[in-house]
Amino acid sequence: MRLLKHGSKVGNATVIVDIIQKGNPEIRPGTSMKPKKITTHNTGNASKGANAKAHNTYIHNLASYHPKDTTHVSWHISVDDMCIYQHIPFDETAWHCGDGSGVNSGNRTSIGIEICENPETNTRQAEENAIALTVLLMKEFGVGSIDVVPHQHWSGKYCPRVILKRDESFTSYRNRVAAAFSAPKKEEDELKFSSPTLKSETETSLLSKAHRQIIVDAAVKAGAYSSWVDKLANGTLTDADVLGLAVKYTVAVNK
Repeated sequence: MRLLKHGSKVGNATVIVDIIQKGNPEIRPGTSMKPKKITTHNTGNASKGANAKAHNTYIHNLASYHPKDTTHVSWHISVDDMCIYQHIPFDETAWHCGDGSGVNSGNRTSIGIEICENPETNTRQAEENAIALTVLLMKEFGVGSIDVVPHQHWSGKYCPRVILKRDESFTSYRNRVAAAFSAPKKEEDELKFSSPTLKSETETSLLSKAHRQIIVDAAVKAGAYSSWVDKLANGTLTDADVLGLAVKYTVAVNK
């Protein structure tokens, strides 16, 4: 998936796909990318009116300038409590991590999501919209919750500053992402149990080494990215990832 579906709903937000022009490599370098991580940012702009639409206008203006008049700064997504704007295709790099252009840099390996922090934006809803988008991208590109990272992960910058200041770390936000990833999308896809004990026993069984392999194999066969196999092999597949795959793919396959 290069682009979100224009006009679709993700979380409570309406998706607006408005890709910036090519021509300024400091804004849209055009380098191909297979996303391995998702990087979360706050915009750093608490000015009145600095919503997702305003940031879309800003990045389009930057893209129209000559390279000598700009600096290396760009990102894939701007999100507030009402809208999600996509500026750059997901299979292209963007300059949002501040860690250079190495092949393993955040700029070259991760999708950048900017969460607005202007006073008119409902911060909690903006984050929930960003989380819903993150989950969609995780499932699309085979990214585990451990690979949902803050800007701080790459360059040490105190970002996303709103989240880090409020929660004192990125852990709470990542846990919200993992919980959303594991949650059934529809009621009919939910694993139903006759008792809490049976639910606990079944989840424990699903998380066993043998069942992890079965779930990942079934998920990949049903259309999930093969990178889940790599995560299982190298030990980075989390419990939340396994349960999420079970709900999205394995349960559906066995209906």
